[in-house]
Amino acid sequence: MSRPDRDEVVDGLLKGEEFPDGDIFDLELHSLYQVRRYIRDRFYQGRRDNNLGRKKGALTRRANLLWKRVQAAVWKQKRIGATGIYRAEVRWEEGLGHLYAVDRAEAEQFGKMFFAYLIKDVGEKFQVEFVKYGDPSDIAQLNDPLISQLERKIEDNVRTRDALQKKIDRFQARIDAMKLVESHQHMIETEIDENLVEKTCDEV
Repeated sequence: MSRPDRDEVVDGLLKGEEFPDGDIFDLELHSLYQVRRYIRDRFYQGRRDNNLGRKKGALTRRANLLWKRVQAAVWKQKRIGATGIYRAEVRWEEGLGHLYAVDRAEAEQFGKMFFAYLIKDVGEKFQVEFVKYGDPSDIAQLNDPLISQLERKIEDNVRTRDALQKKIDRFQARIDAMKLVESHQHMIETEIDENLVEKTCDEV
């Protein structure tokens, strides 16, 4: 079943019209931040707050009104789920990835099957959240930001590891230098002692 045009639904919501929860959820305006970004891009050419002047207040009022009209449907749909794409995540932490399921129960089952080994106390922390109507072909696009984030973390940690290794190498070099001096000085001292012994013997 086709969904109504996004802008038409938003215009209707701003006028106080009512729409099914599914149509509202399909707007993909699932947070006040997303609503503000949509309003800014559509009505204010994407301009930042410091370039809006008096229109900044109008943007805020319009965004707050739209969020007030959509948030109940968004939260309800996230809670009950539907056939589509779910995000598996650790509560209060980060997303683990996305999966397709026919309902929330199946999403929880698949989520634990594929992601449980990544976290501790899976029963307490693991959860799934419905994010959009769709099919398995949508998973890759939704995973892309998570993958990019993890790749950046890997790069950061590799740089940190390399920097730490350089520090370790410098520390080891200092130890080696001290050991070398100790060995060299001991060798010289031994030679001096041996020379003194030989000289003493010759004199005797």
